[in-house]
Amino acid sequence: MSEREDFYDQEIAPSLLALCKRCQDLGISFAAKVEWEPGESGTTAFVAEGAGIGMLTAAWAAEANGNADSLIMAMMKHAHEHGHNSACLHLLGVYTEPEAALAADTERERAAGGQA
Repeated sequence: MSEREDFYDQEIAPSLLALCKRCQDLGISFAAKVEWEPGESGTTAFVAEGAGIGMLTAAWAAEANGNADSLIMAMMKHAHEHGHNSACLHLLGVYTEPEAALAADTERERAAGGQA
């Protein structure tokens, strides 16, 4: 274990965890990513219910640890459930409306077509 990693383990991680727990108790979202050397890092995060997309994206990015596919998949999953306004997600074929809304629209169209 390097001196920097030991410092993170002994001082930084416990401090971040304490801050995160205080935030969690108040329903405040918290995300921290610490890198003690390239490719070696730790993440401390809590995302409160109803957090905004900026906080969600920051937490997903921290958890993805530099893996673009992991980050994009998290964004796509959220977009399927909640919709989005992203040109890039649109280019990937993700509908801008939540899938539940699209399913309801399709069902209404089927019902209307069946009555005609």
